[in-house]
Amino acid sequence: MLDKNNVKAFMLQLAGGDPEHSDESMFIIDWTIRDLEDRLDADKVGTEYIRDCEYAAACIALYEYICREAGREQVTVTAQGKADENADFTHRIRSAKELRDSALERIGRLMKGEDFLFKTMGGES
Repeated sequence: MLDKNNVKAFMLQLAGGDPEHSDESMFIIDWTIRDLEDRLDADKVGTEYIRDCEYAAACIALYEYICREAGREQVTVTAQGKADENADFTHRIRSAKELRDSALERIGRLMKGEDFLFKTMGGES
């Protein structure tokens, strides 16, 4: 249903360039597409909604990619040839999560069995 090349293109646009599409990155895209297709209600997804679903898949993949990179030890080399561990992705997690959540909200009506909402209630202890 979803085109892998379109999802990849959206992800590249969202990432502002090539987030090093190694085998791991492509695995994230493949996994995201399969997972989202399993959650979509095929009877509700018409051709007019495919691009929205592909965009949502790209947003999910980007979030997963950023979280993976944030959890990895980041070592880069400065212009002077010294090792630098300041390649920090954690500041991007919140904005990627908001983008993912917004894209999923947009296609929420196309999901199967996604109409149940868990809420927590704070109380005094």
